[in-house]
Order: sequence, then C-alpha cells, then structure tokens
Amino acid sequence: MNLSTFTELIEFKILGASAFPFSVGLFFSWYFLNSVNGLYAALFFIAMILFDAAVNVMDNYNDFHHSDAEEYKSKTNIVGRANISATFLNSLLVALIGPSAAIGLYLTTKVGYHYFGWGCFALRSACCIQPVHTRFLAHHLVN
Repeated sequence: MNLSTFTELIEFKILGASAFPFSVGLFFSWYFLNSVNGLYAALFFIAMILFDAAVNVMDNYNDFHHSDAEEYKSKTNIVGRANISATFLNSLLVALIGPSAAIGLYLTTKVGYHYFGWGCFALRSACCIQPVHTRFLAHHLVN
C-alpha cells in the first residue's frame, strides 16, 4: 500500500478537524485552571489521532462491506478501489487501537480512575443513543 492510499484510507485530511476541539479544550484548561501538562496533552493528542484514524478505517470498511452498489464498491470506496483485504484492515485496526488504548489507560492511571468511569459512561451512552437515534430517523424519514 502506498502513502496516498493509506492517507485516503485513514482520511488524513479530516484528522486535522480533530485538532480544533482538542486545542479549544487545551486553551480552556489553560485559561480557567491555569494549568496544562504538556506531556499528558501530547499523549492524549496522539491517542486521539490514532483512534480517529481507526474509526475512519472502520467506516470505510463498513461502507464497502454493506454497500449493494457494485460501482460504489469498485470505483468510489478506497477499500474496493485499492483492493485492500479484510485481514490487512483488521491488522491495521489493531495497530491503531492498541496504542491508543494503552495511552488512554496510562493517562487514566495518572489523572484518576474517575475519568475512566466517566469515559465508560459516555461510551455506553453513545452506543445506546446511536441505535435509538437511527431507528427514530429511519421511522420518520420513511413515513
């Protein structure tokens, strides 16, 4: 896989959009709390970018896998266009999510376990709200 295919697969252009909310949070912490730990901020930024790239890879694969349109699969989606195997995508996901999770767990041990609990609650809430939201939209768009 060449660099341009990889950057399209992880949607490198969109990763920059993650930097804006990160910098807003960083400046908020600096302005209101008068403290920013540079090492923790850098580690969090790396983990955030790795996880965002993993989500983009998963989205590209799901779009390819669940599409019924052969033209979309072969000409539009990067997974089909570059003929990327599912085995490679799984390995790439592990390579992106593994370090991100390790950094996240390390930061949890340093800043406090209550943040881990809040993160788990937020993840659970997002996972529960998304299917309900999707069914609600599907119901109202069809009817």
